[in-house]
Amino acid sequence: MINIDGVNQFPGRVLHSHEFRGADEFVGLNLLIIGGSISAEDIASECYKFGAQSVIISSRQEPIGYTWPAKIKTAPILVRMEGRQAHFKDGSSVDNIGAIIFCTGYRHYYPFMAKRFRLHCDVGEIIPPSLYKSISWID
Repeated sequence: MINIDGVNQFPGRVLHSHEFRGADEFVGLNLLIIGGSISAEDIASECYKFGAQSVIISSRQEPIGYTWPAKIKTAPILVRMEGRQAHFKDGSSVDNIGAIIFCTGYRHYYPFMAKRFRLHCDVGEIIPPSLYKSISWID
């Protein structure tokens, strides 16, 4: 996870998307999601559907331009947390954050596999080039 001032002192739940198991624990909460790609969008949508009070997607990139439901908002990258208050790069802030989910990517590292079977993806690449139709390995 990325290091953001005040997150270690945040009184609510903080997790990475790989720990996310379901939206039921976020019902009624104001949820802050850090990241702007597929995991962030999926988790935001699921938490909204299951009854999160609100969802804020904070990303260093421009928003994807999707028209979100009223309870899902986008924000610039988070720069610090003060208790339950989130402060963003543009100077705006949001109070009463109940949980933070980092959707900041994954490292594909499998040292126990023979080198020829390991995934070889460049940064930002989702599907290894050697997978035919994202399923079958072509050697």
